[in-house]
Amino acid sequence: LEVLSGETLLRERDARNVRLPREKGRMRFHKLQNVQIALDFLKHRQVKLVNIRNDDIADGNPKLTLGLIWTIILHF
Repeated sequence: LEVLSGETLLRERDARNVRLPREKGRMRFHKLQNVQIALDFLKHRQVKLVNIRNDDIADGNPKLTLGLIWTIILHF
């Protein structure tokens, strides 16, 4: 998404306003968080997301994942 849009994805900051590192995605919680960051970025870019949640993508729902990919292709 960063390459397509030319912007960096928003990351969380701690109390000292220092950017926190991205999680590698070893646990389900990390995967859900990473997908949510990407979905929030797409919403910020006004990409139309209908009925797509982070757990749908992390669980590998093929219909919604392909729909999301197609939406990204059409937008960018």
